[in-house]
Amino acid sequence: MRKRTVVLFAACIAFFAGSAAASDLETEKAAAVVYKTGMALLENDAAPREEAMKLFQQVLLQYPTSEAAKWAELRAAICLYYLQRYRDAADACQVIIDKYPGELVAAWAQFHKALAINDLGNYAAAAQEFAKVEEYANLPDHGPIDYARHRAGRTFAELERKVGYKATLATFGVNPQDTRKAAWTFMIWAIARVTTADFGFADIYFNELRTRYPEFTDYAAAAAAEIGSHTLDYLERDRQTSEKAINYLLLPRQLHPQDTWTVTKAELRLASHYMSIMRDYPTAQQLLQNLVDTAPDCDLANEVRYRLAQCLVSRKAFAEAAHVYAAICADNPLSGWAESASYMRGCCLLSAGDAAQAKSVLEETANSEAITAYWRLAARKKLIQAYISTGEKQRARLLLEEDLALLRQTLADCRREGDSDRAVRLEKSIQALSERAARLVTSGGGQQR
Repeated sequence: MRKRTVVLFAACIAFFAGSAAASDLETEKAAAVVYKTGMALLENDAAPREEAMKLFQQVLLQYPTSEAAKWAELRAAICLYYLQRYRDAADACQVIIDKYPGELVAAWAQFHKALAINDLGNYAAAAQEFAKVEEYANLPDHGPIDYARHRAGRTFAELERKVGYKATLATFGVNPQDTRKAAWTFMIWAIARVTTADFGFADIYFNELRTRYPEFTDYAAAAAAEIGSHTLDYLERDRQTSEKAINYLLLPRQLHPQDTWTVTKAELRLASHYMSIMRDYPTAQQLLQNLVDTAPDCDLANEVRYRLAQCLVSRKAFAEAAHVYAAICADNPLSGWAESASYMRGCCLLSAGDAAQAKSVLEETANSEAITAYWRLAARKKLIQAYISTGEKQRARLLLEEDLALLRQTLADCRREGDSDRAVRLEKSIQALSERAARLVTSGGGQQR
């Protein structure tokens, strides 16, 4: 659940960033900075959720007209969920559903309302709430629908473990008069089976869905994507592959090509498998490039391009990868993908031999307040290498000394707090940086060319 939620967060950031009007860009940027700070706390298991909630409430108070505000309201509700205040979270989500009828934020709120009800232990009601997300099928972003289908499958499985198959079937029995609901139920049962690694019964439900309700190709495509993805998740633990799973992931384009979200999700998962398990980078690149060309406006487009750039890096096509990373930054500068893409663009330019351009990109990344601290620090470290490559060893040495001072202060704090494990790691980092700084001095780092 955690991994899927993180992906959801990134998708939502991309949405509100892309929809901001040019005249309100400064307001959106300011709101995004506070929002992202809240997101960083929300995604950090060690951070207090109350502090994240305060930041989301700050967005609502200071930037109420920004696109970020509605998403901050949703995030505040999610904070309640993580604080295990499930009833309060469900009620807060219902307020958003009523406030923004038919909008994407309402679709995500409906999903999280269902999630909260599920964690209250009311599985039957939760499944009905997950089904309501289907009402937002007219939205171009099918993310909440996809997540709801996946989670509804797990809910079916949980309810079955609790009350048995027959009682679950009675609760979600097939009404012959409501063919769409019946087809939806078959889809969810197929997903429920594959989430528990019962691949044989998943196949049976999938085939029954296609046989009994051939007109509902959208549900068949969604079931195929889930079955293929979960099968690979299971096999990849032992670094195995499956032609059957691969074929499942290719089915959505054949069954329901107009559902760009499901098609993209399935083929993106397949490309990841080709890269991580099969090491077949040319095939992965072909899949990803085809998605870029055929679904440029899909809400997963930034993730597709990011994976394409990673594939190009694996093939040592650094200049091409830098171009793809630049496109992500240009098209959606406030998104979470753009943060890491900005850093990776600088790294690729450096690897491609364009040290001057790499330096410029990394300086911009390191100094941007719109980028979270993690990527700014990463850019600073890479900037040292860029300065060395351009002959600016004095600037590199100064950066190293600044980083050493910060690390030494952090080390002192750790020792005072008794955090011995982190202190050991910091000592190693300080030693490595000190040796690097010494090499710069002996190689003429005291004089800038």
